[in-house]
Amino acid sequence: MKTFCVPICVDLWGFIMGRTTGIDDAEFKLIDKIAPPVTAGKYTFHARQEVSQKGAVVAEYQAAQDYLVARRIFSLGADDIFGEYPLNGAAGDFAETLPFITLKDRSLPWAYGDMPFLALIVLKKSEIVGKSQVAARELFAPVAETYFPERKAFPAVYFDDEEDKCSVVDITADTYREIFPKTADIALLSHAKFADLSKSPDEVCARDGYFSVVIANRFVPSNSDEETVSECHLINAFGYGDDVPAGVRKVRLVSLHQWSVRSKSAEGRPFTELIAGLAADSSAIGHQKAGGAATVKPHYTRTGEMTYSMYRSPCVPYRGAAITELKKAHTADGRLIYDKETGIFDVSYAAAFQLGRLITLNRPEIAAKILAHRNDVKMSAHNIALRVLEDVDAEQIGAALLNLEQDKH
Repeated sequence: MKTFCVPICVDLWGFIMGRTTGIDDAEFKLIDKIAPPVTAGKYTFHARQEVSQKGAVVAEYQAAQDYLVARRIFSLGADDIFGEYPLNGAAGDFAETLPFITLKDRSLPWAYGDMPFLALIVLKKSEIVGKSQVAARELFAPVAETYFPERKAFPAVYFDDEEDKCSVVDITADTYREIFPKTADIALLSHAKFADLSKSPDEVCARDGYFSVVIANRFVPSNSDEETVSECHLINAFGYGDDVPAGVRKVRLVSLHQWSVRSKSAEGRPFTELIAGLAADSSAIGHQKAGGAATVKPHYTRTGEMTYSMYRSPCVPYRGAAITELKKAHTADGRLIYDKETGIFDVSYAAAFQLGRLITLNRPEIAAKILAHRNDVKMSAHNIALRVLEDVDAEQIGAALLNLEQDKH
């Protein structure tokens, strides 16, 4: 038990909640760690009040109150997660990607001390022996030839109920030795960060910008022959070491959050094969219509339907065919070019329009100038309209209205 003697005049709420100090404002900043104001555990607050009269203590009052500071260690809610990378269900070449998860609580990994209690592991589907849902109390029931830390390895105080369901993942002892982060590395795989969210959507910019991040110690498993399906698991690392006891065949892990990713590596394929693959992906329609520089790609419209459209990247080393039928447009959709012969759209100019718009909007000083210019144009048009009205007398307006009424009849 930890004991604090706190005078009544102290701001207990400020003491319990804590304040982040010493971190200046910046657009983005990496922080080694942000320790919580009070680590999880059991605390006793003592208050003492002395009553004095004419300089002498005539009465003394004391009180004590126990407080429990706890966090969940066997599960996390969806609201605790800010994001993960690669995204859940993502497919691509992630052979050189270390997955990571961003948590909304800036100090969650260090809730139980200086050593983070969270770790992120990456498992191929074939490396998972079993998955199940069990009650928290069942975690400590012995399972033949399976290692799970004893109860004494976990903190005495945690927020999970004994009947709460937990997700568990079983892997072989050999897989554990191969992929589980070493004890010395766990502290290096978590950090905090600050990001300026003022330019983010409303639901995001309301946050203070501080997050904690847990990174995996393993690249996403990939090979060039076929797509590899893997799962990323955020686990608690209480009681796990660099090895497991003798005679253990399986290791049980508690997964607080999980997501899947598919990866196929391009590594190892010769350069000529990669170029041939690019040529194979380019359709005859695209080559004929854009001088060998465009390809036909899947295109998801704003309403969700999937179709196919031509697209020419501005970086390809070919001269594109000249487009002369473009009209003045103020939206990306206004830059779509419909090809009557093939029945599909060319989205190259629309994509370029949207890219330029996003780059411009990402620069507040330029966006502000454009907005000011538009306002000036609108105000000028308004002033011109007012001057025109001032030059027209009431009789002319009445005659014009009379003509309109006659035209209706």
